Amino acid sequence: MFMKCTKGLTITPLVQFVLLIRCCNSIDSITTDQAIRDGEVLVSNGEVFELGFFRPGKSTNHYVGIWYKKDVEKTVVWVANRDNPINDTSGVLSIGAHGNCSHRNLILYARNQTNIPVWSTKSNVSISSSSTPDPKYKAQLLDTGNLVLVEQDSQKVTWLSFDYPTDTILPHMKLGLDKRTGFSWFLTSWKSEDDPGTGNYTYAIDPNGAPQIIFYNGNVRYWRTGNWNGIRWWWGDIPVVLDTNIFNASYVNNQDEIIVTWGVLNSSISTRIVAAHLGSIEQFNWYEQDLRWNNIWSGPRDRCDIYGRCGAFGYCDSESLRVFECKCLPGFQPKCQMNGT
Repeated sequence: MFMKCTKGLTITPLVQFVLLIRCCNSIDSITTDQAIRDGEVLVSNGEVFELGFFRPGKSTNHYVGIWYKKDVEKTVVWVANRDNPINDTSGVLSIGAHGNCSHRNLILYARNQTNIPVWSTKSNVSISSSSTPDPKYKAQLLDTGNLVLVEQDSQKVTWLSFDYPTDTILPHMKLGLDKRTGFSWFLTSWKSEDDPGTGNYTYAIDPNGAPQIIFYNGNVRYWRTGNWNGIRWWWGDIPVVLDTNIFNASYVNNQDEIIVTWGVLNSSISTRIVAAHLGSIEQFNWYEQDLRWNNIWSGPRDRCDIYGRCGAFGYCDSESLRVFECKCLPGFQPKCQMNGT
C-alpha cells in the first residue's frame, strides 16, 4: 500500500505509536512530487474505492484500475491503459508534462521505457510562464470512484475519469452527448475477462428522434432500452431496473446536451452497471452479508429482445421458439417458405 511515512524519528513510545498510526493511514491523492508504483495503492478518503495496478484473469499484463475496496475479488470498474498494457511490474503513475510541455497531465510510464508514456490524460490547463512558480496539482481518488486531476490553489478540476468510462457505469456518472462539442459519454465492453481492451459492444445514447439508450454490437444495433417515460427509461419486461425506491434517475435533453445520470438514495448501497464482453448489459448490487456481487437484472433476456431479430414486418414470439421464433405481422407473408411447410 502507498503510504506517507516519516523516517528517522526517535521519540517517546506514545508519540511513536501516534506517528505509526498516521503514517500507515492510506492516502487518497498524489501531488507532482509523488507517484504510484506497481504494488502501491490510493484509497479514497472514506475507504470506498481503491486505485492501483492489477492483472485481469489469467493475463500477465499489468493495468491501472479502480475497484471497490471491500471487494476481495477486486472487480475493476475503470481502467486507465486498457489498450496499452505493461508486461511487467515497472509501471509508475505520476503527474507531469509530456509532449506539449505547457500542460500538466497524469502520466503512466513503464520504468524501462521512461521516455514513452503508456497512457496519459488530456488536460488543457497550461503551466504558468517561467517567471512565476508552476501551479501545484494533485490527483485524487474520490469516494464516488472518480479520479480527478486538480489545480490545488484554484481547486479547478482539469480532468476526471468519469468523463472516460470503460465498461462500467457507477452512480453519478454520465451517459450521453455534449451537443456543443460532440463529446460523448458511453461504455465499451472488455475484449474478454482476461483483456480489458476495447471490445465489440458499446452502450450509448442515440440522440436521433426520441432518444434511446442503444446497445451496439460493433456498429449494429443489438438491444435498446426504449424511451424515457418521465421517471426512468422504459426497459420492457425488466421490472427491477432503477427501482425508484432505491435509485433516482435524471434525464436532461436541451440545446446543449442530452444526458442521463442515476444515483442511489441510500449511500450504503454499492452498485454498478456493466457492458459485458459476452453481449449483455447487467446490473450488480453488493451484498454485504455474502461479500459478493449479486446480479439483479440483465438484458437482453432472450433472443426476442435482440433488436430487429425478425426483420421488417416480422415479430418474435418467445412462446414459440421451439417451432418458429419469427412470424409475420398480419397482412404479410414470408419471402420464402421452408420445405414441408
